[in-house]
Amino acid sequence: MSTEAVHYDVHDAKIHLSRIIERVERGEEIIIDRAGTPVAKVVPLGRGANRTAIGSLAGQLDIPSDWDSPQTTSQVLAGVRNGGTIEITDRGHPIARLVPVSDDRSMLAELVEAGRVVAPTGGGPVPLPPKLGDENVDVAASLAAMRNEERS
Repeated sequence: MSTEAVHYDVHDAKIHLSRIIERVERGEEIIIDRAGTPVAKVVPLGRGANRTAIGSLAGQLDIPSDWDSPQTTSQVLAGVRNGGTIEITDRGHPIARLVPVSDDRSMLAELVEAGRVVAPTGGGPVPLPPKLGDENVDVAASLAAMRNEERS
């Protein structure tokens, strides 16, 4: 098979259409010229897989046996970590995308910088405020205790 496409003029293409189709079926590309100027290209059509039945792709796919191994997953995640994006599809339709998380700055850091919040100074869990409407809890005393704890 040559690397350069074969040319036919329109008249010869009409006469030898079946021959042109045979060549195209073998993978060749044919150019049709009108008065020496290329006007059309005849190329092989990509054949789609018949995916209507279970096993219709049997023997046509090469899926490595370790496709779901931790090492393969690590390689995929390393690609994302390095800036790559992985698109996940379901029957050819995109359903999710793995993208790198921007770690430039956290939302908290942005809010602190803007002066809208104060960064936490202590460690540990944040106590929940008293439940409103609970008659057994002195809300004012609970809030005063929380403030005193913050100040110390």
